[in-house]
Amino acid sequence: VKDHINVGSGAKVGTKTGVIRDIAPGATHVGFPAIPRGDWLRSQNIFAKLPELKKRLHELEEKVKSIEGSIDD
Repeated sequence: VKDHINVGSGAKVGTKTGVIRDIAPGATHVGFPAIPRGDWLRSQNIFAKLPELKKRLHELEEKVKSIEGSIDD
């Protein structure tokens, strides 16, 4: 925990969490920088899907290019 940071009563802070702001009483924060646990869980879910999303984006870009090419012809 960085200097001059207040961690409220009953707050929970995960292991290796980078606390750079005050944490409210009873709150649970994790990650670096520290964010509410629910936000962190949603982010982890999105990160796990990134490879598939990248593949789908590439496929859509290729479709758009082929459609644009057919319009120009």
